[in-house]
Amino acid sequence: WFELTTETLILYHPDQQAFTDYIEVQQQLEEAEHRAIVAEEELQQERQEKEIAQERAKRLEQLLREAGIDPDSNG
Repeated sequence: WFELTTETLILYHPDQQAFTDYIEVQQQLEEAEHRAIVAEEELQQERQEKEIAQERAKRLEQLLREAGIDPDSNG
């Protein structure tokens, strides 16, 4: 069934729940796209931080080796 006013038309599912209107769907889509962009940016940031940490670890290992210390030994 439906409800018609001078400004809106509301359509209902058989369970009497209103269908989502176009504006709400657009807002939900924009919010989902924004969340996806933020998640991708966070992932890129985490990857960069991991790469920096790995490079730092390699430099520290090299410095230890240059000082005559084997960083792979357990003692």
